[in-house]
Amino acid sequence: MSDMSSLLETSCLLNPLILLVFTLAAHGLILFNDGLYWDAWMIDSWQRRKDWSTMKKFFSEVGMPLQHYLHKFIAGFSNRSIVYRLLVVASTYASALAIYLIATRFGFLDENLALVLSLLYLAYTGYHMNVDSIVILQYVLPTAMFYWAAYVAFVALDNAGATHWGLRLTSLVLFWCSFSANSLLVYYFGFLGLMLFLKPGFTEDVWRNAYFGFLEHLDYAVLPVVFWILKEKLAPRHGYYKDYNRIQFEPLRLVGSFINSIRCGVESAITAPIRSAIEKHFLWIPVGALVLAFYVQSSLVSFPLAISRPVAINLVVAGAVLCALAALPYILVGRNFSPEGWNTKHHLLFHLPVSLMILGAASLLLPAKVVLPVLVSMLAVNMVHLNLVYLYYIAVAAKDRSWLYKLSRIEGANQTSVFYITDKHSIQGDDHFPQNSPAYSFYMFEWLWADKTRIGIHVSASHRQRLQGEQISKLLAAATLEYDMQEVNIRGSHARLVISDGTKRTPIWIALMYLKERYLPGGKVERVLEEITDLNYAQV
Repeated sequence: MSDMSSLLETSCLLNPLILLVFTLAAHGLILFNDGLYWDAWMIDSWQRRKDWSTMKKFFSEVGMPLQHYLHKFIAGFSNRSIVYRLLVVASTYASALAIYLIATRFGFLDENLALVLSLLYLAYTGYHMNVDSIVILQYVLPTAMFYWAAYVAFVALDNAGATHWGLRLTSLVLFWCSFSANSLLVYYFGFLGLMLFLKPGFTEDVWRNAYFGFLEHLDYAVLPVVFWILKEKLAPRHGYYKDYNRIQFEPLRLVGSFINSIRCGVESAITAPIRSAIEKHFLWIPVGALVLAFYVQSSLVSFPLAISRPVAINLVVAGAVLCALAALPYILVGRNFSPEGWNTKHHLLFHLPVSLMILGAASLLLPAKVVLPVLVSMLAVNMVHLNLVYLYYIAVAAKDRSWLYKLSRIEGANQTSVFYITDKHSIQGDDHFPQNSPAYSFYMFEWLWADKTRIGIHVSASHRQRLQGEQISKLLAAATLEYDMQEVNIRGSHARLVISDGTKRTPIWIALMYLKERYLPGGKVERVLEEITDLNYAQV
């Protein structure tokens, strides 16, 4: 008995440590990525200039007023970029740890299986937006709050009196805070279903138990409804964004979006790591992990993953239901899914559903002695893929800084008001949602020259003519931030920028060299920036 207690105490400490080590192995590059992407250019600019009124107006219009206070608070730190990165990694780890604790609490997964499930959660590769730590914090932090709220709620069920109500109130507050990521309002119904399902004898009289369970957990049931009513009353979307994320009932589009969510959020998340490992010649890593896991399991320890068939089926079904709930908010409002880049933020809640389905399906389809080695191999290939994604986006940020650095050294370039930008570089970033908005270039030039008098318009290589003032005004209006661009003189001087490859290097090489010069003693980032791009500048 003492040996069993000792083993449990060891796993209670060891398994969370394993999760932490794997978090750093799979996502640690986030801590070194000081790049800016997409909306982070905007937020960073408002923070540097302490332009709280513009930031408040923007987040108010999109119906997310609390995000203004979050970013304003973090702006008070001397190195806010590191704070964002630390919080994103910590939130990712916190979510995985909460899932581990929830899984062990239910009892149908032992601590080892719960560990594997949490590792699969961390190894989900269909979510690339952690690269943009400034923007994505407003999503991953609420997700961590949500999973911890669920864990606290389940623990409350095991207690009575003041302890029960203290834990219950804590979980309600955490859920309320997590709803700032609005997709959690739909995903939350998976939690409610689980609360009812866990009621002893629930399946004996489903409708009766569901009714009384609803009354017993009425506070949980009405919470998302009250939140949404108050949000729409106190912080409705307005201005340019008054119709942003409105529900659209178009049957054919809904079916297409659902299929696309599976293709991008599930299928691609499983197959893309294998394809990238083959393409980048890293297949030896998952193969080596597979062989090593077989050897360890057969020679050193006996640790087959034993999941009964009913439990495995339940895992697959639960994963499928949660996956549908995770995708549904984005499907209903017409958001797109894509296998990479910006649109993977719509895969925010896919991590756990996909992990449940993988663990359940592996147990159903594979012999018990093969399950663990295959999952270890999957963890290895996914970890490699995540690091390749992070390195690629570090290279994207380095490329942007390269052409901006070179532009700053061109005499008279800072007198230009309108830039026509043609990007012919081999590193394009996100093909599905490129950083081509005039808003992004506006804040890039503000970052470079510290004033708001320039705009960049992306054009094709064949574009030659100078745009008229009315055409430029329409482009600025479409960027939705025209109120922050009033100082741009669209009738001033115009110039053409053509960005192309400098010394031909792979994205991995560029990222590693950038990190070397950025963080190692004696490094000089300018040496790398000089090589990444070639920039042609000409007045129009």
